[in-house]
Amino acid sequence: MPSSARAAGFLVSGRQLLFSGREVTLRGVAVGDVILSRRGRPASDYRLLADGWRVRLVRLSVHPGLWRSDQRGVLQELRANVQQARQGGIAPIIDWHTIGWPDAQYMRPEPQWHLPDDVYDSSVALARSFWDNVSREFGRRGDVIFELWNEPALLPPRRDPPAYGAQWEQLRPVWVELISIVRQYSDNLVLVTGGTWASDLTGVRSALIADRNTAYSWHVYPGTAGGTADGWARILDNLDAIRPVFVTEWGFSEKPGHYHGTAQAFGKTFSEEFLERRGLHWTAWCWHPSWDPSLVQSDWRTPTPAGELARTLLASRS
Repeated sequence: MPSSARAAGFLVSGRQLLFSGREVTLRGVAVGDVILSRRGRPASDYRLLADGWRVRLVRLSVHPGLWRSDQRGVLQELRANVQQARQGGIAPIIDWHTIGWPDAQYMRPEPQWHLPDDVYDSSVALARSFWDNVSREFGRRGDVIFELWNEPALLPPRRDPPAYGAQWEQLRPVWVELISIVRQYSDNLVLVTGGTWASDLTGVRSALIADRNTAYSWHVYPGTAGGTADGWARILDNLDAIRPVFVTEWGFSEKPGHYHGTAQAFGKTFSEEFLERRGLHWTAWCWHPSWDPSLVQSDWRTPTPAGELARTLLASRS
């Protein structure tokens, strides 16, 4: 991608994503929070990702609690990482990494993570502040993508999880408001998502955001929607037939729980049926040895089984 201050931009055209008038498909990895996972890491990481992994898209996260406590430091790290990625020919996604429902309950980190209790704060006012600053800062760089909200999720004490398709109507006005802030300064590509931890896109295609440069993000793990291709297809709801869809989180791990899977049982099916056959854009989670499901081991070079699959897929499309 161009590295000039006035870079050409990504544009939505129906289900296609265009760059300089040509259709593109973007694939890469997420690298986690620019402070929690990137501070202190060398710029050469992006050269390794570009040359060794054939990465063309990278997802940079910012946790709301860190933004509240150190806006200047967050912007400084974002500038550095965006510049390093773009110099390596990699398009950056900037991700507001909240987990929770707008202005309601948000996830609290596990004590062993040693993170602030409000790290995933789902305050809409805080999101407004972030996107006002970020769109001012990066809005003239058309190859920078804005992912407005990581994972909308209705959390305890709510005991009755809503049916698929029931959350988009509530989320849509929030995304419209945040997009209006971005559009004061920028025409950059914006990503929005549905409910149930960004997995539920049912109902979106019948009530699309009325913005000409908005696409949609989707998260899928082995435990999502019953762990079957039929389940994943149901919650994707053929949105990819009319708008670009970015799978900004997917992966698997040997550890028990929602991420538990293998390259054969989860990775092969999901990558073949969705990433490849449907031509979805994606960033696998996560290029960090401690952020599960990890793509890379402690030497920051050797891929895990999930990383090996992602690297193979990236190499096949280069």
